[in-house]
Amino acid sequence: MKVSSDVPKAEKPDVDITLSQSPKSEKTTNADDYFNPKDRVDISNEARELQARADVRLVKTPEKIETAQRTEQSDQNRLNLIASKIMQGQNVSPSEERTLKESNPQLYARAKAKAKLVG
Repeated sequence: MKVSSDVPKAEKPDVDITLSQSPKSEKTTNADDYFNPKDRVDISNEARELQARADVRLVKTPEKIETAQRTEQSDQNRLNLIASKIMQGQNVSPSEERTLKESNPQLYARAKAKAKLVG
């Protein structure tokens, strides 16, 4: 079987395509045009006082930040102590083990793996 390449090639038509761009509209935006004065919301003085009190509660003083950091550090130290006990094969209460498992699952898994190697 002989394949011939006598298939006529399609001729490309000579078409000139030019894209025209429409002139940019020079529309300026004005804040007064954008915001409708009728769309504003007024809040009562009571709501303003509640907002002010909420803002004050959200601001943390340096003392509160320091206390939170100390608490977080002491919690982490406690978890490390529990993990250390588990690694050494010492008895740990179920509540301490559960606390470690819930608070830091990766540390719990490492402690259990180390306990199997040691014990």
